[in-house]
Order: sequence, then structure tokens, then C-alpha cells
Amino acid sequence: FFFNLFGRKINFIQIFHNRVRRDDKGYLHNFLRQVVLEIILISSVKMVSVSKGVFNEIFNQTWFSSKKLKLNATTIYNPTRKLECLSDNKKLYKFDGKIILAVGRLCVQKDFSTLIKAHSLLLEKYPNCNLVIVGDGDEKENLLRLANQSSNPDRIIFWGYDNDIARHYINADVFVLSSIHEGFGLVLVEAMRAKLPVISTNCPYGPEEILDYGEYGKIVNVGDQVALNTAIQDIFQMSDIERNEVINLAYGRSLEFSPNIIGQQYKKLINSL
Repeated sequence: FFFNLFGRKINFIQIFHNRVRRDDKGYLHNFLRQVVLEIILISSVKMVSVSKGVFNEIFNQTWFSSKKLKLNATTIYNPTRKLECLSDNKKLYKFDGKIILAVGRLCVQKDFSTLIKAHSLLLEKYPNCNLVIVGDGDEKENLLRLANQSSNPDRIIFWGYDNDIARHYINADVFVLSSIHEGFGLVLVEAMRAKLPVISTNCPYGPEEILDYGEYGKIVNVGDQVALNTAIQDIFQMSDIERNEVINLAYGRSLEFSPNIIGQQYKKLINSL
């Protein structure tokens, strides 16, 4: 459809950042979301998904627009933002020991509960290991209660929201994304850009694509605290040479998501209209 505004045709490009279906919602909620999806697809001349997985789900869900999607949809990953102070080595945390970093809203989707349980297992071998969670949200009270059941709650730090996330990346030893689902997973790319080893769950959809199914970081099953504990230990036990190989490989991958590269892809898309 073309919409006319002051006598000019307007072409709509729809960008899909996440899944359409919500597993935590009922039939009616998801039915209405599906209706809205169909209206959006009919109204748009081009569609962009931020991961191939998001596109595949929408393609398989649509009632009427699969042919249109096949002809007019493309995947363009999210660009990284510029991170300040990546060269600043100033010590941020006052505690000692290894540091596991997680970043995101404190919500069910991020599944920080599994990460907290994995950290509790890790304390058996690394009693001075710290888990720092940067973010805020509705699940904070539940997560605090879970953290208090740990063998050492003082080693779990809920930092709260912080706009200067770069200083956390450069002070951590490993970054973990424990989500149940993601549209893309930009924090993974940011951590890789900051030369921090990364671990992610195999959640739908973006993280596996970012890490190329394990080529650029470790991948574990969603909700598997034992596998997550093992993956963290594997990184802690790397030699300096192994660690540098891992982070340099991942750093090179992170450059593929630079604003210049992603911007050129959007420019090409717009010029095709």
C-alpha cells in the first residue's frame, strides 16, 4: 500500500526487532499481535529483520504475506554504538576476584536466575568470583531473593542502570548473555568490541548468528546452569595466548556490525525503493 501525504506517496519500511509471538501471553493476545503483523506487512513495501531467525519466524507465521516477504524482506543486523572510555583502565570495582558481567533489563526474558544459579556452582571452585549485573527492572526483588540463597550473596552485585557501560566491559573477565529469547543481542557485540570473552545461550534468535554458532564465543543451552558454569570455568582456565586468540577473533567479528557497514546496507535498501 502507498499512503498519500500532501499529494506525495510514502513508502513504508518496517523493521522487526524481536519475535511477534509472546510465549508468556495467551491466545487472544497473540492473535491480536498476529492481526497487527498482517496489517503491517500489507502496508509496507520493504521489511527488515535484525536477525535471520526473526525473519524465519515471521515468514512461517504470516497468514497472507509469505510471498511478499520472500521478495521484499532482508536481514540487516543492528549496528554497534560508540563506546566511550574503552582505553580507560581505571579500576571500577573495589572487590577482588574474577568478574562475570551481565547487562540488561531485570526481566524474565533475560533469565538472570539461571546465571545466578550458575554463579553459585562456580563459587565452589572460585570462591572469590563475582557476578555483576548491570540493569534494572521488575524482576529485581525476585532476583535479590534468589541471590540471598547463594552460598555467598556478597559476591553478587546488582549495579543498577548505568549509561556508561563501557567501563564495565573493560573491568570484567567474561561477559554472559543468559536470555530466553532475543531479537538480536547487541550487548554481545559491544562486549566483543571491548575485547571481552563472551558466552551466550542458544536462545532465538540473534546471539547464535552473532557468534556464528560458536565460532566467536561459547554457546550453551537456554536455562542450563551446569553448562553455563562449565563454559565460564573454561574461559577462566584459558592461557593468556588462548584468551588473546579468542578475543581477537571475536573483535574482528564485532567490526562487521560497525555503523558504517550497517549504514551502507540501509542506504542500499532505501535507494532500491
